[in-house]
Amino acid sequence: MPEWWTYGLGDAQIFSARAYDRLVERCMREAWPAQIVAAALGVLVLLLLWRRPVLGARALAAAAALSCGSVAAWWLPHCYAELHWAAGWMSAAFALQALLLAAAACVPGALLRAASPRARGCAIALFASALILLPWLSIPAGGSGWRAETIGLMPAPGIAAALAVVPLSAPRWRLLLLPMPLAGTALEAVTLASIGRAQWMVLPLHVLVLAAMLLALRRNRERRLPA
Repeated sequence: MPEWWTYGLGDAQIFSARAYDRLVERCMREAWPAQIVAAALGVLVLLLLWRRPVLGARALAAAAALSCGSVAAWWLPHCYAELHWAAGWMSAAFALQALLLAAAACVPGALLRAASPRARGCAIALFASALILLPWLSIPAGGSGWRAETIGLMPAPGIAAALAVVPLSAPRWRLLLLPMPLAGTALEAVTLASIGRAQWMVLPLHVLVLAAMLLALRRNRERRLPA
C-alpha cells in the first residue's frame, strides 16, 4: 500500500478532466441562450451597485439567489449527477443558500443601507470576478468557448456571487450567509485543481479578500464604539 504522502489531488477525483469538459460543453450548449441573459443581468447588477447602492445590494442578493437556485435545480441534478454521486446533497446545499439570499434581498435590515465605499467595492470586485474572470479562466487552453462556466449556470460563479453579498449584509446575517459559500469554495477549489483548471486558484483568493474586508469593517465598528 503506498504511503499517504504519495497521493495527490488527482487520486481523490472520481472523473477525468476530459469527461468534465465534455459534460460542461454539452450542458452549456443545451442552456443557450441563457448565458446572454445571465450576463446582461449581471452587468445591470454591477451598474446598480455603482450608481444606486441600496437598490444594487438587493439586486445583488436576488441575482446571487437566482444563480444558486439555478445551479441547484439544473446543473447539479441534470448534469453533474452523471459524474458525482454527491450531486444531490450539493443541490440541497445550493437550494438552501438560494433561500437565504432571497430572504436577505427581501427582509428589512438584512442588508446595510449605508455600506461603506470599501464594502461596496469589495462586493463589486467579487461579483465582477463571478461575471467575467471565472468564465474566462474556465476555458482550457485551446478549448471551446462553450466550456465557459457562466454565472447562473455553474457552481463557482454562483459561490463567488454569494460571497459578494456578505460585505453588504448586517453582521448577524453574515453568520447565515457565509457557511455554504465557504464550504463550496473549498470543495470546488479541490475539484477544479484535481482536473487542472486554472480558476481554482481564484476561489480561495475570494475568501481572503472577503476576510480582509470583514476584518476592516469590524475594526472600524470597534473604533466607533464608546470607550
